[in-house]
Amino acid sequence: MRASKRLEPLLRLAVQQEKVRTIHLRNSQQQLQKYEEQFVCLEGYAVEYGAALQQENNQIITSKSWQLTKTFLTNLTVLLERQRRVIFEAKKVVELKRSEWQEAHQHYKTLSKLSLRYQANEKQALARQEQKQVDAISQQLLQWQALQRKDEE
Repeated sequence: MRASKRLEPLLRLAVQQEKVRTIHLRNSQQQLQKYEEQFVCLEGYAVEYGAALQQENNQIITSKSWQLTKTFLTNLTVLLERQRRVIFEAKKVVELKRSEWQEAHQHYKTLSKLSLRYQANEKQALARQEQKQVDAISQQLLQWQALQRKDEE
């Protein structure tokens, strides 16, 4: 079996692994985008709530109302910080998946180049073999012609 043919299953496996890694990378990027969109929404809500609170600042509020507002703002701040950490971790996952994809892609490229090199070597070997056969036939023809001339003399 030719070397290039032996590489075909490995090439198919490398393509499959690259596709899987591409899907994982895309999924992690989409998850990161989702987390970032959630953060933007939370941040927007915090800004809106803060602006509404500023407008109500001129009004007298009860201590219970102030306590509830303070608790809500504290919870919102904690939630924003938690979302920042989630985004940070999601970015790490994206970088890991990108690295895994790059590794799989490089592996495929390496196998592909190796296969092409094997194919080129096989074509050269086949061309040399064919040339040897042509040379052998030519040599036999020359010998036959030389024998024919001797017989004619």
